[in-house]
Amino acid sequence: MGPVRWIGIILIFLYLSQAATQTAVAQSGASNTADPARWANGGSILDSPELRDDGAAGLAALYNMQYDAADSVFQAIEIEFRGHPVGPFLRALVVWWRILPKLELGVTPDDAIFFEAMDRVVEWSDAILDINPDHFDAMFFKGAALGFRGRLKSNRREWLSAAYDGKTTLDYIFKIAEADTTNADFQFGRGVYDFFASAIPERYPQVKPLMFFFPKADRERGLENLAFTASDGHFIRTEAVYFLLQIHLFYEPNFVEARSRVEWLRSNYADNAFFHVLEGRVY
Repeated sequence: MGPVRWIGIILIFLYLSQAATQTAVAQSGASNTADPARWANGGSILDSPELRDDGAAGLAALYNMQYDAADSVFQAIEIEFRGHPVGPFLRALVVWWRILPKLELGVTPDDAIFFEAMDRVVEWSDAILDINPDHFDAMFFKGAALGFRGRLKSNRREWLSAAYDGKTTLDYIFKIAEADTTNADFQFGRGVYDFFASAIPERYPQVKPLMFFFPKADRERGLENLAFTASDGHFIRTEAVYFLLQIHLFYEPNFVEARSRVEWLRSNYADNAFFHVLEGRVY
């Protein structure tokens, strides 16, 4: 794993050419522009039972590598919550999961599509934050988009740009985590930061000077928060299990724990060939 990869944060993950992606969005009937006035003064859509149910169905398809099915669900969400960053974010995650299994092989044709999609999420979130600087959804999705964008940049060795995204993400990570300490999903980003901001400088000493500009991290608290999300999370439980697997496989080798995490992924997402490969790496 690259030195700055810990800057990733959250939530929810189609192989399409640029033209095909544009066509799919157009056919969905979804808006291509933000609608900040509609969303800025309302409550969080993350409390919507409909979004939770549809999001869970889309994520289940996504983690089983059923990309067309996942994108279809996320298109419907984009239409239902027209002009809100949730739709573009979820659809960008489909592209992300097309990239992830071949992440180490270098730049893919989907990279540009992914960056453009996450830039759009940030732009739409900023439009809401310009009206309401404390809007929870806008902070949540901007932080998530910056985290995923920064993670891919770090894999492509764009270290300074990745570090900038990571630093910007932290403001939103901490606000979200402090907003509700009983919500397991909200603790995920802070858990990722606490562990990797502690572990990465030990593994890559060249990163240590950069840490002067970042908040102090707590390794054990990071592991506890990730375990909390892996146990009780709703949207991000699978992400937390995946991160714990990475930790126990590569950073703090514990093959009994790694096997437990990968068996959970395999039992819940039997069609995911990437998780199958990870199970082989554990053994």
